[in-house]
Amino acid sequence: DRKEVLGFPIVVFKDGTISLPLLKPLAAEGLTVRELEKRIAETYVRSRIVRSGETKVIAAKVVDKK
Repeated sequence: DRKEVLGFPIVVFKDGTISLPLLKPLAAEGLTVRELEKRIAETYVRSRIVRSGETKVIAAKVVDKK
């Protein structure tokens, strides 16, 4: 039973939101990486895009020092 894996970079915009496929912008400002992972997964489930337990979100924090 293999699950599909999809990965892509996510940018936190100046207004503190992120944009994800099939979803409205989500607030990300002030969340830890783990909190953001949970929010993304819960939003996809609540939106009936995936079923609970069908997805795993893995996020990493990258800071641009420019």
